[in-house]
Amino acid sequence: MREPCDIVQDLLPLYLDGALRQQTKLYVDRHLAECAKCRADKDEMENLAKWQVHQSFRQQPPPLSPEEAQFIRKVKTWRRRSGMFFLMLILLCSAAAWMLRTYVDKPVPAVNPVQSIRKEVCAEPLL
Repeated sequence: MREPCDIVQDLLPLYLDGALRQQTKLYVDRHLAECAKCRADKDEMENLAKWQVHQSFRQQPPPLSPEEAQFIRKVKTWRRRSGMFFLMLILLCSAAAWMLRTYVDKPVPAVNPVQSIRKEVCAEPLL
């Protein structure tokens, strides 16, 4: 007689969810009418499911003390200010890089001084 109980025990979660076919549901119903242990297990599963549904509702957190609330405000303020600081720093660095790239003259290639003297000397007509 233990084997039908094992089968019904395996089927009880599906039975409670209403996921069994009609014939299987009738089999479980007949067995539950006869077996007190399986009926007790079914009742326990139903109570557990109701308890879980009751516990799933969001409970309000306990109220904060004034010190905790002040600390949380300070942390939020610090995070907001540090975020703004880093944003401004990034904008400032970007603007400086853009200005350096745009307004700084391009480097002039170095001229060999000897060649420039020769050009000046040779440019004059010989007497």
